[in-house]
Amino acid sequence: MPRVTSVQKMAWLAAPDLRDAPAYSSVPGENWLDSRVLGDEPPFQGEWYDGSHDEQWHTTPGLTALNRVKTAGIGYATITGKTSHGLQAIGSWVCKTGNTTGFDCGYLDSRGACATWVPHFNCTFHRVHNDSSDLSSPGDSGGPVYYAASDAWGIISGETWNLNEGCTCTLIYTAIDYVESGLLVSVLTQ
Repeated sequence: MPRVTSVQKMAWLAAPDLRDAPAYSSVPGENWLDSRVLGDEPPFQGEWYDGSHDEQWHTTPGLTALNRVKTAGIGYATITGKTSHGLQAIGSWVCKTGNTTGFDCGYLDSRGACATWVPHFNCTFHRVHNDSSDLSSPGDSGGPVYYAASDAWGIISGETWNLNEGCTCTLIYTAIDYVESGLLVSVLTQ
């Protein structure tokens, strides 16, 4: 399985919407790579957008891979591990960073959520909820979801609107082991 970690062929993971923030890679001072760094579009390598998968990856030639994600303010979390979907405990407090909504956290409340926007979707996505925050908005797709500021748990796929609460208080993400197996890549953890 190739690792997305080398200086010559560093890569980032994202959901299929290229406008969104990539997960689990960084350059000094930035959480995601954007047009200021890469131009209009980084080199596309592959995607899986069907069933239980909503992910893609791109290379970032000439940049150094870092195993960190942006958190609140100017902080960073260093990703040193990853947790597969079946070991992500319901009720866990998990955090995410999105290009639109930034850093926030919520409780994992389902490991069987349906991402109805994914063709032929399976209800294998995970859902995070926070009663007092909009956890995801358009532009957040592809952002990292992580636990205890050190474990990669997945990448943001999208959000669901809660009519009772009048907000997108939930986000839906693809578990990290689905991302890695779907793309045949490995997230940098050292």
